[in-house]
Formats: sequence, structure tokens, C-alpha cells
Amino acid sequence: MERRERQENLNRHHRIMETIDNSKPLNEQISYLMQRISLPEEEYSRRNDFCQVLQTVLEKTIEGSRLYIFGSTLSGLCLNESDLDLYLDVPDDIFIRYADQKKEGLPKKKKKFRLLPGGIYPDHVMIAKRVRKALERHRNFHDIEAIPFARVPIVKFVHGPTGIKGDIQSSVCCGVFNSLLLRTLSELDPRVKQMLILIRYWFKLLGMSGGTDRKRFFSNYAVCLLVILFLAAEGVIPAVQDLVKPNNHVSLEDDWHFDFDTNPTFIAENRTSIRFLLRNFFMFYGKEVDYSTYVLSVLDGMSLPKENFKNLDLPSSQSLYVDRVKNNACDAINLKCQIALQDPFELNNNLTRLFSKPSLERFQQCCQVAAEVLETSSEKDCLKKLFDVSAYPSLLNPRKREQPDEDGTEQPIGDEGRGGARGNKKKKRNNRNTCIQFKQLVLP
Repeated sequence: MERRERQENLNRHHRIMETIDNSKPLNEQISYLMQRISLPEEEYSRRNDFCQVLQTVLEKTIEGSRLYIFGSTLSGLCLNESDLDLYLDVPDDIFIRYADQKKEGLPKKKKKFRLLPGGIYPDHVMIAKRVRKALERHRNFHDIEAIPFARVPIVKFVHGPTGIKGDIQSSVCCGVFNSLLLRTLSELDPRVKQMLILIRYWFKLLGMSGGTDRKRFFSNYAVCLLVILFLAAEGVIPAVQDLVKPNNHVSLEDDWHFDFDTNPTFIAENRTSIRFLLRNFFMFYGKEVDYSTYVLSVLDGMSLPKENFKNLDLPSSQSLYVDRVKNNACDAINLKCQIALQDPFELNNNLTRLFSKPSLERFQQCCQVAAEVLETSSEKDCLKKLFDVSAYPSLLNPRKREQPDEDGTEQPIGDEGRGGARGNKKKKRNNRNTCIQFKQLVLP
């Protein structure tokens, strides 16, 4: 299935490349390519309208619930064929009310916060089952699949009248804030959105993102953060720490702070063209970063030595992380990995901790090829050559069965906040409602 889908994507890509007119200036070529690979603007409106319909359907079964869009639909970075990611926020008392009904075979009240194998909470298993039943009762939904015992329980669906494919989850709300951060930064400068979409497409085209096996694939969120870190280091956008509100924190997901300025004022000093930003991006990750020695800190917009994380000798922006590790409130970030990419909010979450050595080597090789193409090709030919799949090292052959990591960490689902290490083995959190303060923040 994965191979057939990839071949279909390649065939579609070749058709797009054939229609690019390389007699036109590079900026016009890029605009045309983005138009072909991005979700049309009217589709965003259609998805928002659909969510209102789905909200009505779910509210009949789960009273007081509210749907929030997240992922690339919220960030405005959708590629064609991107699914719709939805977070279902439920009332604080919903689990007690449902437990009293005893319709889902829940354990007794005193046991209902006990973790299932894999760190799954029974409450969210129950919500996934109820969402599935609500959709099954509605004739316009089909291909409904509940995955209640995943690390993040989700329900997949297809809406017949619109053809929209999506999934719903209720256990991890941080994806909404992750997506909102990407949207905020992408609106600061037109080059930011261009970089994010082009590089996301490049990763997907070369088979380095989009899959669920984190040993072989970057999550889409991780790809976007690689771009954000680079652009912050180049002075095109501010570092995330410059957006954080010091005295008005929204604490979610094990009390990490998620609040930031969604309407910042920033004038970029770097006015480099998109071509040279792309070249510098690939040079940075292909040759300049020492992955064995440094942590990629999106919060700070720079690489920080791993040794500093081990000694807790970190900048003031990392003070929350330092305090929590010192007080045994969370585990330290996992540094026994090939590449360490620190989440800008959940500071002990290494988003690429499972990435394998062969995958990292291929990533570096692909970056080096891309940088060489952008350096040596003419202005009008460089875009087609950059996206010429045959110029890059071939895909790695996946092993039939992956062995567990040395630290025993399970493979996450991964996407904009849909998985990853929650990083708190020493102190189990009460996750009846992971978003206690979520309703207090008005999201657009």
C-alpha cells in the first residue's frame, strides 16, 4: 500500500514538473508550483464549514463537546491530499457522567484513571468509541475506523458529500497550539510560507516524511520545526522564546507553557532571496550541523551542546526545563539518539529520538545534493533540478521488524502534537482532561 501510494505521488509530481515553464523567472515558477501542490484557499473555507456540521453531529452524543481544527489546516500549510486533523474538547465532568451510565464497560470510579498498557487512558478510549458510534449513525460518513488503543486514540473517517478525510482525537490538545505557532510565524514574511511548503513537499517527495515509522520518517511537524529553527537562526523570523508571554502562561500537557504572542511585530533584517534561503537550509542540515554533539533547540533558534543539557547549564529560556528536571517533575530529554530536535513547548520531548542512523545519513546526503543543485544550476533550471527525484539517493529498504530502542521508548504516531514522548515516567499525571485551561484561551 505504501509503495503504491508513493508511486501515485511520483506520477502526479512528474505531471506537475512537465507543466513548469522554465523560461519564466524563478519566483513565478515557485508561485506556480505552490499553487499546484497546495490546498486551494476555497478548500480551507469548505473545511471550516464542514467542522460546523460535524460539531452538530458530535454534540448530540457528547454534550458540551467542541471541535478544534489543528494540523496543516490551521497552520495554512496544507499540501494536496492532506487530511483534516481535529481535536475534540470535552467537558471536565464528562467522564464522571459517562462512568455513572455504565454503558461503556468502564472500570469502577476509583480505578478509572489507571493507565492501560502503552500509557493509554481509559477515558479517551471511551470517547473514541463514542465518536465512532456517532459517525456510524450518520449516513454521510463512511470508512469509519476507530483506533482506541493507539498511544493517541483516534477515529478516522471520510465525509461522503465533501470527500474530506480526517481524524478526531480528544487526548492531546497541544497540536492546536503547535499549529497556531506555525501559522503565526508563516504570516510574518511571505518567504516563510514558501520555505515551509516547498521543503515539506521536498521531504514528502523523497520519502523522508509522511509515514508512521519514526525510525525512517520525520513527522510533518518536525519538518516544519527544522525550517523554523533555520529561519530564526538566519534572522528571517524571531526565535520562539521571543514570542513567549512571560507573565501569562497557559499550562497544558504536564504543566509545560504554551502561551505566546499570536500577533507579533517583527521586521526581518535578512532579505535573502528564496533561492539562497533554500540553499543555505540544505547546507546547514547537510554539512554544518554536528548531530552527535548538539541539540536543535527551536525555542532558542539555535543549536545547543548536548553536554549543556546533561549538566543543566542552559540559557534562561530553558529555565522551566531545568527546574522541572531538578525537581524530578519530568524526565530529561532523550539524548541517546542520532538527531535531537527539541519541541519548543514540551521541552523534554525529542521529536526525532527514534530516527535511525541510515535515515540520518540519507537525509544529510539528500541535503548536500540539493545544496549543490541550488549552488550550480541556473536561475531558471534550479527548481526542476531541485525536485528531480532521480538526482537523490534511493529510498532505504525498511526492515520487516524493528527492534525496540535501547531506552524502551515506544514508537509514537507523531504529527503536529499527535504523539511523541510525554516525558513523565517518574510522576504519573492525572490526564482526565489534558486541557484544563484550554477553554480559557480563545483560539481563532
